[in-house]
Amino acid sequence: MIAHRLKITIPESHEVTLRLPSDVPPGEAEVIVLTESVRPEGSTQPFGTWLDSWIRTVPRSPAIPLEALRRENLYE
Repeated sequence: MIAHRLKITIPESHEVTLRLPSDVPPGEAEVIVLTESVRPEGSTQPFGTWLDSWIRTVPRSPAIPLEALRRENLYE
């Protein structure tokens, strides 16, 4: 597999034309576009805030005193 890295600027039209070097063989290929992960202002909340709100939706587990647990119950 041959990899070629090209730095480009994506225009407002979001259309990109690529001209590959002549040593790239013709045939099927895969194109991958990597961009900086930019979060638009106000579009999402920070992960910590989301996690805190999600934790509040999880039901609390019942508290069982250690003395109430018996070894025999493990094998039932």
